[in-house]
Amino acid sequence: MNGRLHMLLPVCLLAASLLCLAVRGAGAYTVYGYEDELGMLHLSKTKRDAKYKELYSHSGKTMNLGYKGIIPILREKSAIAKAAPLSRDEIRNMAGARGAFILQAAEAYLGAPYVFGGDLPSGVDCSGFTRAVFRNLGADIPRNSRAQSACGVETARESLLPGDLVFFASSPGQGINHVGIYLGEGRMIHSSSRTGGVTVQALAEAPYAAWYVTARRVPLPERNRGAADKAALAMETPSASPETGQ
Repeated sequence: MNGRLHMLLPVCLLAASLLCLAVRGAGAYTVYGYEDELGMLHLSKTKRDAKYKELYSHSGKTMNLGYKGIIPILREKSAIAKAAPLSRDEIRNMAGARGAFILQAAEAYLGAPYVFGGDLPSGVDCSGFTRAVFRNLGADIPRNSRAQSACGVETARESLLPGDLVFFASSPGQGINHVGIYLGEGRMIHSSSRTGGVTVQALAEAPYAAWYVTARRVPLPERNRGAADKAALAMETPSASPETGQ
């Protein structure tokens, strides 16, 4: 599917759903709904099944929440479906040697809750998490995601390696506003307000596939690499066969 169309689909679905609800009746009613595992929004005036949560009461007047406006309501009502989280052992097993090196630096933050402006294991946002991990790896990067997107060198999506920073823009025209760290096998680790904290997700998973903007490879200080670390990071050399991030 075209990336731009994929990005706009949830917003279009929301607008269409609200329009449909408004046409059905001008009086007050309750809006039910949920977001599924693919990031698609479902709204109804009736509770069709157990997935539909009571979201808010509609007075009959025009309400223009928009997709970003309804996300906090979905989160508050636990109406965002999630894929079963990977266990720590599953994460380590799929990461490989180089990914395991990155995971070691992120160990204290696995499962940490999302807190805007946070940079501690007790609560961390996306750029606070990436900065903390890179500090543990011996590299100092800026605090916000947009500034981090200027670090290192640009890396093609098809040439991603574990440790590369991956960047996203959730709204057209707003620029980069989210960052994660590529782990290998098409997955990244990041702190997400959508999932409530630090988690591992696939880059191909909605909505990140549509929001993807670029990736950067930040060099790590040679002095902080032991013999085992150097072996794990050997794939940085130009002759190495790149991993696929798709």
